Amino acid sequence: MINTAAQYRFLGVFALFLVFTGCCGSNAKMVSKELKLKVSAVSQLGIGYGMIYSCDVRSVEEGVFSDKKINLLLTHSNYYELMDQKGMSPGTRTFTFKQSGKNKKDNYPAVSGFIADNHIVWEVVEMK
Repeated sequence: MINTAAQYRFLGVFALFLVFTGCCGSNAKMVSKELKLKVSAVSQLGIGYGMIYSCDVRSVEEGVFSDKKINLLLTHSNYYELMDQKGMSPGTRTFTFKQSGKNKKDNYPAVSGFIADNHIVWEVVEMK
């Protein structure tokens, strides 16, 4: 039970401290420079410079990432480096990505990778 003015002042100062230091939560999300995601992918469509796969994110193996779905573009320039001749079969694959800038206007990146909900472009580095 709070009885004195000193206790009220202490609680007020403590509340201000929490607000200004962000201890009670923040809308800012931590962003990694590299990601390793395990995804299940289904071929969605082909566009002029690559294939797009609709992917459910099964787990985040490395890094910090919160999107549950991504649209992964594999450009023709490195498609066969990452895939066999038949393309990506349905199933679970693990991709490693690196940050490759930001893009607020396009749905798909100019590189093999995807654009996250926060507009960060993630470029494919490796697929297993």
